[in-house]
Amino acid sequence: MNAKEVLAFRDNAFHRYFENEKYLNMLEQKFGSKVKRHIQEMTKVKLKRRLLEDNA
Repeated sequence: MNAKEVLAFRDNAFHRYFENEKYLNMLEQKFGSKVKRHIQEMTKVKLKRRLLEDNA
């Protein structure tokens, strides 16, 4: 795997994990709806990576 593939995998895994409804529900049960909303807001931002741009 090259650096571009590793970065793409890591970014995709991050969003799959933190946007998972079971995980979000567990967070809400343990820490409350404020924490769940914080994570949902955090995952709305998709990082722009120069390495992953088409011309990179």
